[in-house]
Amino acid sequence: MNTDIRKLAADDLPHFHDDVVENMCDIYNPDLRFFRPDKTIESVDVNLNKVVGHAQMYQPMSWSYMLQHLKRINQCCKDLAENPSYYMKIQEGDKCLFIETEGNYFISAGKHRTTVLKYFAHFNSGIFPDGPIMRGADVISRQIDYALEKDIERIKSLLDKSKFQHLRLGIKRQLAREVSFYIANDARQVKYTFLTRDELPVMIEALESDNLLQRMFGNEYSKYFRKSWFFPW
Repeated sequence: MNTDIRKLAADDLPHFHDDVVENMCDIYNPDLRFFRPDKTIESVDVNLNKVVGHAQMYQPMSWSYMLQHLKRINQCCKDLAENPSYYMKIQEGDKCLFIETEGNYFISAGKHRTTVLKYFAHFNSGIFPDGPIMRGADVISRQIDYALEKDIERIKSLLDKSKFQHLRLGIKRQLAREVSFYIANDARQVKYTFLTRDELPVMIEALESDNLLQRMFGNEYSKYFRKSWFFPW
């Protein structure tokens, strides 16, 4: 069993050695993308070949950098030499946590253990015939809400029309990646009540069907589109 992973890596560079572990925010910008509610999956196996980044407050870094310069990596390498079986099965209460988006995995907790196991498995393929598999990790599934993004773009395109120049879409991001929306009527200096993501299709329908009669006698959305309380246009 080969446990001196630093010396092994120096003598025979792994193919992934200089691959960059990106910051998740650089790939999926949280100010631009919208996600469905998270789902947590406990105690699953994660193929570390699918890890492309981390979800921590650090810059992108290569696997080689993490092997040499992470804060506790020296102790982790010593622990590997003394107890390699630890890296074959994560102990209860000491799990790694990953975020998975579109099949890409990002380290949320356990950067040191992930780094050590990736190199350890590479240099001991006989012990890890299936590759660098992290056993018993927890995974947060965080998927892009393409339907919501489509609705947002549709509303923006409708508001580009000349008759809606006094209206604009507002977006308020909340904790846990929840989001709410409002339509601001700048001509009347008011905002329509906050809308959930599920209510956007109703707003789209109101914008698409908007006309003079709707603004005079229609539903509350259409009346809200008026430039003034007294005149529909």
